[in-house]
Amino acid sequence: MDTSKVSGVSGPLAMEVDALSVVYQRSIKALQGVSLAVPQGEVVAILGANGAGKTTFLRTISGLLGFHGGAITSGSYRLWGRSAEKLAPQSIVRRGVSQVMEGRRIMAQMTVEENLDLGAISVRSRRETAERKHQLLEQFPWLGERRHSVAGYLSGGEQQMLAIARALMSNPRFIILDEPSLGLAPIIARQIAGIIAEIAADGTTVLLVEQNAAMALSLCSYAYVFQTGKVAKQGTAEDLLDDQYIQELYLGLAGAEAT
Repeated sequence: MDTSKVSGVSGPLAMEVDALSVVYQRSIKALQGVSLAVPQGEVVAILGANGAGKTTFLRTISGLLGFHGGAITSGSYRLWGRSAEKLAPQSIVRRGVSQVMEGRRIMAQMTVEENLDLGAISVRSRRETAERKHQLLEQFPWLGERRHSVAGYLSGGEQQMLAIARALMSNPRFIILDEPSLGLAPIIARQIAGIIAEIAADGTTVLLVEQNAAMALSLCSYAYVFQTGKVAKQGTAEDLLDDQYIQELYLGLAGAEAT
């Protein structure tokens, strides 16, 4: 797939999905011919309502599909040009991919620091782990202030920031964020958006799955809209912001012009 056809920029692809179809229990169609690309170093967003196929897509690219009774029936999935559709989750992590799942999924009974250490479980060097933790404590100063606090007592926004920091402990080349603003107050969602922008500015590739279309389109260079297991629309953030379908269904601008 030619990157220039996807995002208007040339360069290598971190991820490429070509005509991917997925079923559950051998017959229930979940994805039908999904094709998309994530250029290295960019933010790409996936939009879509509940049931659109976003969760199945994430299970597929993270190697978790089989655990949920799903299977790829056709198509391919590559990471940095190498086939990945048959890889186990730990092998995908070793290729430099980290994911923040919906609902944060922190270890609530463990401390902030213990959660961070879990994020570096695939890193063999203790020195690298210590250096990375030091960097993140500088990037997220409140983590240092609460490093010995039990994570379950943090606010929802703080837990989301901890989940993102934990995912960054492995120093990934590619991070997948699943509904990072879900359930958060608007002011906290804006803080999360700022963190995502910082991650991208550091050169990390970001795949952002979000129902908050306004936030997602403010961060990404290109976006895909999923509907009933297919890519219904795609385009640059600017193009989709001007699209009446996106305005009415995702931005609440029915009958008005986007500003």
